[in-house]
Amino acid sequence: INNRNLRTFETTLQTSIDLAGGVPKTVHLVAESGITNFADVQKLHEKAGIGTFLVGESLMRQDDVTKATQLLLWGDKGRP
Repeated sequence: INNRNLRTFETTLQTSIDLAGGVPKTVHLVAESGITNFADVQKLHEKAGIGTFLVGESLMRQDDVTKATQLLLWGDKGRP
């Protein structure tokens, strides 16, 4: 599910949350665009049942992509 409106380029995670409810539970969903931090990952998992993400821009802007990826996936508490 692309969270970016390709006409206006507005990005909102609510798009994934809204659309996920209409998809059968047997379908594996991927949320893309607008995912910038651990809170976003948690929100999508808890509210939409989405656990797979396509993240590009927010990681590419980081000096340490490995550390940024770890923070995105597990927050500041580290790997579970």
